[in-house]
Amino acid sequence: MVNYGGGVERQKAEACVHKAFDVGINTIDTANVYGRGAAESLLGEILQGIDRSSYILATKVYFPMSDTDRGLSAAQIYKQIDASLQRLRTDYVDLYQCHRYDENTPLGDFK
Repeated sequence: MVNYGGGVERQKAEACVHKAFDVGINTIDTANVYGRGAAESLLGEILQGIDRSSYILATKVYFPMSDTDRGLSAAQIYKQIDASLQRLRTDYVDLYQCHRYDENTPLGDFK
């Protein structure tokens, strides 16, 4: 997880990702809410030119991205994954996770 946009400077975040690859770490875990998208955007830049099949990319959804965009409704999941993919500059993530349980969204909403 690179929490860029929330306390980690860009240069250090980039060095961390490259060092991780250098020592054999191949799983990148982030979330849309880290830096309100800044961490995903930075990772999208850093990962350009690296073979997409050489790493596992995970991100998360739940926390507010704006006053109206939050939670785990089907509409929010679709909206937020599209935004995450755009920031990450990729066509897919390997693991999409719920950052928290959403008591305001009925489980049946995921049909």
